[in-house]
Amino acid sequence: MLNRILAILMLIGLSPVFLIVIILIIIDDGFPVFFIQKRVGKDYTFKEISAILANQSGVKNVKNLPYSVVSLLAKIGDVIPVFPIDSLKLNKITSSLTVSSEKAKKELNWRPKPLSENFKIK
Repeated sequence: MLNRILAILMLIGLSPVFLIVIILIIIDDGFPVFFIQKRVGKDYTFKEISAILANQSGVKNVKNLPYSVVSLLAKIGDVIPVFPIDSLKLNKITSSLTVSSEKAKKELNWRPKPLSENFKIK
């Protein structure tokens, strides 16, 4: 409870600083104050990549563990260091892997192919 009270007091106390920073951003860069970027391309999940690989290799039924089971295994991995998965690895697997390629497209005229066309198993 004390943490919440202190957080509210800090927000109230620092609000003039936030206002000054917002005004300086508007003077320097204009609107919008917060950076907004449109996502381009497709975000492939590990499940979709797994399906593409299975399709290319001729595997019919790809089996995936439920997230609850993998989460439990990750918690075990947090305690046992030699376990193949832990919470950090699970977070990397399940978080978005998308990065922007806009600069390469603009400056190098790079035109990437879709993952399903470009990612082939030989």
